[in-house]
Amino acid sequence: MILGIGIDILSIARLEGLIQRRTARRLAERICTAREYAEFSQLDHPEPSTLYTKQVRFLSSRWAAKEAALKALPPRSLRSWRDLDLSYARDGRPYLALVAGPLYESTASISTSTSTSVASELERAATEEEAATRPNAEYPQPPAPPPRPARPQATPPGRASILAAAAAAAHSVVPPKKPVPAPAPAPAPAPAPTPPVGGAGIGLLATISHDAGIVVASVVAQRA
Repeated sequence: MILGIGIDILSIARLEGLIQRRTARRLAERICTAREYAEFSQLDHPEPSTLYTKQVRFLSSRWAAKEAALKALPPRSLRSWRDLDLSYARDGRPYLALVAGPLYESTASISTSTSTSVASELERAATEEEAATRPNAEYPQPPAPPPRPARPQATPPGRASILAAAAAAAHSVVPPKKPVPAPAPAPAPAPAPTPPVGGAGIGLLATISHDAGIVVASVVAQRA
């Protein structure tokens, strides 16, 4: 089953401008996996211009392929581009693989960070409330008002009046209504299917082509 198709067209001039601002190594640290970064670090050539050309080709291929994969996969499926790894076979065919699971794998870490932020907000609110109720030495609080006099309590009723009220209540008792039958409980909904863990069963078919000044990448995401 095809999940989505993504296409990306990257301008080499745009990427070169980004490399000039951030350097090729910093850009590689941002978009490459650990294996890809080790391969990038091994790029070497005595001519600086040739080395630069090889670095631009290396980074442009991964930029375009991973951008196309993000368009092909469902929304919020990945945490970053470092969840995708691009490699080449001996015949030059590209292989794009998921090296980390989709975002639902990191639910525990997301819940932990949310709980921490909520706890800090509660802490801050408690501190502000304590500061608001704390007496200020510069502006002392006014003295408390004197206590109000106690109201006289009513005399309890006598025994005769109590018996008369009980007799009147006995004659005015309303007969109980017939019980209404409770509605039958609704059937429980069927449980939602559990998503695959770690991107299991998701395949990515990638094609990458370098043309004059641009890189075109297309990715098809499918479930086995």
